[in-house]
Amino acid sequence: MVDAALWLGGWWRELTAPLALAAALSLLLTNTAAPGEAARFIAAQGRPAARWGVGLLAAVALLALLEIARGALSPGEAALRVALLGVQLALYQHLPATLLAAALAVMVLALDRQGVSLLTRAAEIGERTVVRHGRRAAEASLAAVAALCAAAWAAAVWPDAMRGFAAVDPPDTQRFSYYASFVYRGVPEDAATERREGFEAGYYGLTLPPGASGELVIRLERNPETTVLLRPNFYNRAVADDGRGLTDRRFENALEVSAGEGQAYRPLLANRSVGEVVADEVFDLTPALGASRVYRLRFTARNTTDAPVTVLPALNVNAIPERSAIPQPTFLAAAYAASGAALLYVLLRCAAWSRRAALAGVVSASVPTALMVRVLAEVAGRRAPSGGGGAMDAL
Repeated sequence: MVDAALWLGGWWRELTAPLALAAALSLLLTNTAAPGEAARFIAAQGRPAARWGVGLLAAVALLALLEIARGALSPGEAALRVALLGVQLALYQHLPATLLAAALAVMVLALDRQGVSLLTRAAEIGERTVVRHGRRAAEASLAAVAALCAAAWAAAVWPDAMRGFAAVDPPDTQRFSYYASFVYRGVPEDAATERREGFEAGYYGLTLPPGASGELVIRLERNPETTVLLRPNFYNRAVADDGRGLTDRRFENALEVSAGEGQAYRPLLANRSVGEVVADEVFDLTPALGASRVYRLRFTARNTTDAPVTVLPALNVNAIPERSAIPQPTFLAAAYAASGAALLYVLLRCAAWSRRAALAGVVSASVPTALMVRVLAEVAGRRAPSGGGGAMDAL
């Protein structure tokens, strides 16, 4: 039942957030038009709904017990599936909106039971707040102005830090990107996969039995002007039983690329472990692809151990239309400058500076501070030794 109705990519992902928002909006409209009616309706229908819910849970538990009794399901596997379902719910992309809608619904019902409209109560609170805290609002506004000024100076000093945030990707950008996840026994069926041999589906990704070999070939397209970034996630060491690390049992693997139709494969990585468990690395494939519009990635592995091993959890390829759209390591400069300016404004006000003097002091201090930090960063960057080496650098 979990696998069929509530698993990864199930129907609930498309319906949960819209239904939650629609229910919260309906409660709000009913509370505004007739305070108290929604609470009375829910109180009248609550007990039948609770009985149906308890009955459904009992039926699910009975089915699970029957499956366990006939040996089709073990208690450990059942617990693991429920835990994985909880993980999928926690990672639901619209979870914040759903929780916000639920909180709004609870607030509306709490006031509706008292026969009070939420909008009327909010208007009363807002009016009292403006009267009581007008001075604090002015202080907050000036602190925000100081933060914006400092952020603007930082963005001017580090222009690369803000690049990519205002860029609009072409409509076909996602067509050239690729993501495949093989965890939780998932095996994506897509047009990009040309060949997949030898691998088996496992909880942590594609696996190989002892002595077996596997090959995965993915055909992708790109515009010659795009930058292609690869974020691989594969291992050449066996995954620990808890999935949180790697053991010392090693095996062979390789990732290769072929630029163009019918071209030979060139090695990218060999006998490496990269990804979330060890080191989340990103590789630029653009130099290896040249002007080709079609390229292939081939992943191979051979299990030389005496036990099954997980070899490939996921592959992620991002096609970026312009290099200027790639976020830089300095992208937090504006945020840091804004936070520091707001903090400095508060400190100056606590030191009995007037509002005008504190604002002028923050704005005046942000300019030389940003320039000095930029100069120091340039000096440190020139003195830093150049790292490198490796298969990717050779390309």
